[in-house]
Formats: sequence, C-alpha cells, structure tokens
Amino acid sequence: MEEGFKPLEAERTVEPGFIDIIGVDKKNTLTIVEIKRNPATRKDVLQLNKYMKIYRVDNGRMVRGILVAPEIKKNAKKELDFLGYEFKALTPQECSNVLKRKKSKVLTDFFI
Repeated sequence: MEEGFKPLEAERTVEPGFIDIIGVDKKNTLTIVEIKRNPATRKDVLQLNKYMKIYRVDNGRMVRGILVAPEIKKNAKKELDFLGYEFKALTPQECSNVLKRKKSKVLTDFFI
C-alpha cells in the first residue's frame, strides 16, 4: 500500500462486520484498510467509518482509514474527504497480476 506499511491482522471480526486489514504505517500509526473489488461507493466509505469509530475510542490514539478500490465514485470521494480518510487506487489488472504471482504472496504484497 505504501512504503513502511506493516499488516498486523486480516479479516478481523468486529460488531458491524469484518475489517479487511489492520496494520501500522511507518510512523506506527494504526491503519484500518477496507478493500473493494468494484468502484468504491458512499456506502463503502460509511462502512470504513463504522470500523474507524471502533478504534478511535482506543485512548485517543491516532488512527488512519484507507479505502482501496479500482476507483471511487464522486459522492464517495466527497464523503471520504469530509471524514478525513484516504483512497488508494488498485485496478483489476493489478489484482490479476498479483494473482498470477507465486502462491506465497500475501494480499498486502500488491499494495504499493
């Protein structure tokens, strides 16, 4: 996803669903990553927001929220920006290229 990102856990079950990836960035900031195969919608942003609310209550610790998808709808981008979260584009072709690599690769290997 970015230089220095370290995944800690994948598919963590929480009350409103499950978080795709929890990790820390190079500054050791807790990072919640929501991954979508299709263009991200406002509903996807609100889903990420639910997960962020869970971790923001953790003693006021700084938490980043990142939505990963091939693209993002205009209204979703506005909502994402308003909430202060980030978007990272990942195309279906990039996903396909990752799947063609060795099986020992993990999901986060293609977050560059």
